[in-house]
Amino acid sequence: MADKESNAGFKTKRTHGTNDVAEKILLNRNEVFADVVNGCLFDGRRAIKAGMLENAQPESAFTEDGSIHSEYRDVSKFLNLNGKTFRIMLIGIENQSHPDRRMAARTLCYDAAGYIEQFSQGARLYPVVTIVLYYGKEKWNYPQNLLGELDLKNVPCEIKDRINDYQMRAFFDIGHMPIAELRRRFKSAFYFVAEYFSQINRGEEAHPSQNKVTIKDARLVLRMLKAMSGGDPAFEEVINSIAKKNENEVETMGSILTPYYQHKLDNAVKVAVKKNSQEVKEKETITYAKNVMKSLNLPAEKALELLGVPEVDRPKYLQLLQAEKAHK
Repeated sequence: MADKESNAGFKTKRTHGTNDVAEKILLNRNEVFADVVNGCLFDGRRAIKAGMLENAQPESAFTEDGSIHSEYRDVSKFLNLNGKTFRIMLIGIENQSHPDRRMAARTLCYDAAGYIEQFSQGARLYPVVTIVLYYGKEKWNYPQNLLGELDLKNVPCEIKDRINDYQMRAFFDIGHMPIAELRRRFKSAFYFVAEYFSQINRGEEAHPSQNKVTIKDARLVLRMLKAMSGGDPAFEEVINSIAKKNENEVETMGSILTPYYQHKLDNAVKVAVKKNSQEVKEKETITYAKNVMKSLNLPAEKALELLGVPEVDRPKYLQLLQAEKAHK
């Protein structure tokens, strides 16, 4: 679960908030889950198909000392061969929007719960793999192995070599991957999530590619973005704007995000007015106009119109855009 540092050991209860659920629905779709697995574990090769996946309970439960213990994952699925007759692996995906100093220990807990649950079934054990997706802007400076998290300063040297280690072997810094690499790895609607965080983490405004997306997938992407970005109300504006559209209709994410740009620009202008800063207002308007032009492949005048810039002000912004282009 994003942003939460779990306490030591396993939990017996967990509350699922709206944001928690929203960030998982997109990844729970088999075609998206398969795409993330392929993008992360197979370097973009289409090795895993949606039909090979079977939903697994996010909660792994087991009995110990007469009590029921449990551990919750964000999303998890079984990987099967020959339809669903031969189970070969359990794969979990964990979303992180902030660094977590205990992530290796948490991953160990998730994986251990998956193995302990298998013990009670008496069958031959199959592997458990946890993919950690990190979207945050802050650099992940915490260790990616258990020993790196432990306080070993008072442990005798002779014992240190006997302590079992556990590594996060499937950690992926999505938020800092170059766009070209994201495009190579991911082909599903998850690409738009990865693209968004890659752009904003570089200090840019989001300007999605011209890739097509269904309205159904766009809703799931937007809800995940809203959840992972702390509930940004600009995303709710977009979700409301497409609420009545046919879910099978196809558009570009750039065109769908027009209300997002409008909302951001409106807020920026309000701040500029409060500060009595014409310079800030002009700068923000130019920034969002360029984003719309790039995302929708539109001329400057049409972009200004979509952003709701008053007609009387458009000649001034057209001149500013032309001057900036000439300066480059």
